[in-house]
Amino acid sequence: EDVESEAYVKQLGFLENNWKNIPIHHAAMAFIRIIPPSLVIGLYELISVATITVGFMVCAYIDDKDTSIAFGVTSSILQMSFNLINNANDEALGIKVSRFFGANSPNQAKTVITNSIITMILVDLFIGLPTVLYAQQILTFCQFEPDLAANCARLILWLSPLMLMRQITTIIRAYLYSMEIEPSS
Repeated sequence: EDVESEAYVKQLGFLENNWKNIPIHHAAMAFIRIIPPSLVIGLYELISVATITVGFMVCAYIDDKDTSIAFGVTSSILQMSFNLINNANDEALGIKVSRFFGANSPNQAKTVITNSIITMILVDLFIGLPTVLYAQQILTFCQFEPDLAANCARLILWLSPLMLMRQITTIIRAYLYSMEIEPSS
């Protein structure tokens, strides 16, 4: 680890020169390297939380009560279904990978993350995809009003890429945490 740190400091040695003589792209790259690769995960978590707030703000701005109600119901449905499954997978992944990482068994840790990804793909194929495709019929069967069921189905379809991205990032985040890598630093 010391050798790596020394190499990095040597790499940034040009910053000790007069800044007028340093090309802008070299100086910019020195600061961009400071940004951790896992910043994308942190940004996604921020965006994920902000989605609900922004969604309600848009609903208030367009002053459409039906869409606002459907957005709230859809957010609740997604939180209580896909997020519950995703969080259970996330926790199991973190525990198992931590155990194998602590036992110095990286191949078993890789197997666990592969199994986790396969599990989420199967859940998405056999539960998520039919839910997205037949959301209106499912909600109507659950005694939702037809207009509310149609609005919720439309929003579930629009929010499904976000839910898929959330699944991927939570798997990556759990894996990074379990490998003792801080994704937010």
